Amino acid sequence: MRIFALIPALVALVTSVSSTSVDTSCGLEVGCGGGSNKRDFLEHPMRRTTHGLTNAELLRRGLPLKNPVMRRGTPVRRSSPSSVPPATITYTGVIEVLDSNNDILGYVSSNLLQNAQAGYDPSIANALVVSFTTDQTGSGTQLDLTATNMNPSYPLFGLIQGRDDQTTDLQPGSYQYLYPGGIDAPGTQPDAVPTDIDNSYSDAHGDNRYAESAVWTYDANTGVLTPQWINSDGSSPSEGFWTQDTALYVGGDQSAFNARYPASVVTVTFAFIPQ
Repeated sequence: MRIFALIPALVALVTSVSSTSVDTSCGLEVGCGGGSNKRDFLEHPMRRTTHGLTNAELLRRGLPLKNPVMRRGTPVRRSSPSSVPPATITYTGVIEVLDSNNDILGYVSSNLLQNAQAGYDPSIANALVVSFTTDQTGSGTQLDLTATNMNPSYPLFGLIQGRDDQTTDLQPGSYQYLYPGGIDAPGTQPDAVPTDIDNSYSDAHGDNRYAESAVWTYDANTGVLTPQWINSDGSSPSEGFWTQDTALYVGGDQSAFNARYPASVVTVTFAFIPQ
């Protein structure tokens, strides 16, 4: 029968497609495991709304202004401002990703990369929205960032041990690195060493990777937001921050990382933008 005559040709075609579609390049860290940086993994679709936005914010986002509303009713007397400063300050906003010239590359995205790590997106419409609370000075250390529009399984935004790491420690001369990503509640305590807690990368790949959540420092004077990993011995390693093909990384030695994954990397800093 003709169908049997077609079988060898079909086998050859499948073999040819398979041999040409497998990417064996390890130039990109995100590509070494066969992953992609397509932003369709662990997305949490949200209905976009303009409720609660001011006209100034609508203008900034290029959206139509609200219709005028006639207000009726009895005027309410304004209360006198309190002379006692609040004990804490809660911020909500997005995180800019800046290069070494302080040019904006984009914003930390609410949609994790398919590799289940955070990346940046040039559009503020796709930015991750986070909130955190500091003392009355406005600055704070060892903060948890609550992610308000990421996958609800990971309500905290923290750091996750890299896929190829042999230990949980960062140090000069070592390629080892961390992924910014989603952490399950209740997260980790300040000064906690790496912890086996559910996170976006581990759950996506079935590979236990340790994580920390209370790692963020916010400087209210500069707006800089900086993560600080704690090594397994309780020490705070020197760190760098960079991006490779829109994926974000934290590590102890950018040069060692780049030697192992030789695609171009860009040094970055993070700036918090209140909304």
